[in-house]
Order: sequence, then C-alpha cells, then structure tokens
Amino acid sequence: MCGMELVESYEAVNYLQLGSFDLVRAISELGYKVRTQKVILPVQGMSCDSCVNRIRSTLKQVPGVIAANINFVTEKAAVEYILGQVAIKDLAKAIEAAGYKILEIDENQFVDK
Repeated sequence: MCGMELVESYEAVNYLQLGSFDLVRAISELGYKVRTQKVILPVQGMSCDSCVNRIRSTLKQVPGVIAANINFVTEKAAVEYILGQVAIKDLAKAIEAAGYKILEIDENQFVDK
C-alpha cells in the first residue's frame, strides 16, 4: 500500500465518522432525504438539570440518533433518529444505562408514523 492510498483511506474513515446529525445534514444538502422517526419516551428518575444533560448526552452517543430533547418538567425525552439504524429498545437501554427508568412504550408515542 503506497502512502497516497493510506491518505485516501484515512480521509474516507474520517468522513464516515460524522455524527448522525451531520450525516443527515450532508445528505440533505445533496438533495436527498433520510427517513427519520421521532418518538417521545417517558423517563423517570430525573431530579435536576444535570440529569437532563446526562440523558441528552447519552442519547446523542447512540449511533443513529439525530437529536434528543429532554424535558425535566414533563419527564419526557423527544428523540429523532434514523429509521432502521436504531431501535427504540436501544434508546431505552441507553437511558437505563445512564441510571434512569423508561416507562412502557406504546405506538401513540411516535410523533411521525
């Protein structure tokens, strides 16, 4: 492998390491759409703004999550994700791994169907 091939491979890897939000934005700028889904998850156990930030940060680390908005008052997490790249159970596992509880999820919690 020559040096140029190594550089090209490295650049490709860096491009693929884009976050989900940046990847969706880049695809949209090219004129294509990415199928996304929004879900509202009931979260129990938050006691302060640090909890909100911890849940948001945890969810944004899940591959496929585009955005996560957490509401402390309503105890809900609104999550937008790339359809087919992440499952609801993955979101629930991430929240539970952060130390919080997810209530039962039903079909009415989807914002976009």
